[in-house]
Amino acid sequence: MSHEPQTWTDERSNWPTVTTAEEVVATFQVTSATISKYDSWRADKSRAQVVELVSSHTTVELYRLTLDDVRRVCGSTSHALADASREDAERVPKARDWYPRFAFTHLMHHYLEQQKELPTWQKISRFFFRSDEGVDLIGRETRELVARIVQDGVTEQLADRALQWRFGNAYYSFCVKCSRLWRCARKGLTCACTHWPTLCSVWTDGWMTRSSVFGSPMKTSGVIRASNPPAGRNAPAISLPMHWCRSGTSTSN
Repeated sequence: MSHEPQTWTDERSNWPTVTTAEEVVATFQVTSATISKYDSWRADKSRAQVVELVSSHTTVELYRLTLDDVRRVCGSTSHALADASREDAERVPKARDWYPRFAFTHLMHHYLEQQKELPTWQKISRFFFRSDEGVDLIGRETRELVARIVQDGVTEQLADRALQWRFGNAYYSFCVKCSRLWRCARKGLTCACTHWPTLCSVWTDGWMTRSSVFGSPMKTSGVIRASNPPAGRNAPAISLPMHWCRSGTSTSN
């Protein structure tokens, strides 16, 4: 398989403005293990809709986000967790351990690119459960899960709160990641269009050459690891400057 990287860069600011799925493949399909994982993922007929959406995804709008966009969403979004709690999720294992066909982050990146905006919780939840596309992607699957949970004797209210906890935390994690990647992009770091563990066997929020930036909502410092270290040796870890990945909205360097 041969793909040519297709990331364009703004000549004035020297940071990427477009990242395609082809570039992700070209960057990380460099070992037999990642190639095998990628080929298996594409061949899985049960994931055909996922493969189609993820493989056609192009990141543009993420690079266009501004500090004002982030602040506007923070100031206008409703509470994504509502009255849900971790205890609610723990009481409903089927909700706590649920992995939908589409990863939450895939769908939120898809919304960002299609609607050209960082969504408030009101808008993303309306997309998931009231739009034809959102219902097809995850809304119907969610309601079917609620029905199965209720059959186990759990109240519908508790099932809804348990899933609210899952969706709400995914939304907040996505907003933190967008803020983090916004900062990194302005330091010249190419940003991945989504998490790609199923696509490339590399869990990465962004990269520079073939070094991945591993991000976690719980670890805002981030870590760079080489994607193809010498055989039998551990990949070197390099801490990013804390302010590159901090989830706040300060404009300091």
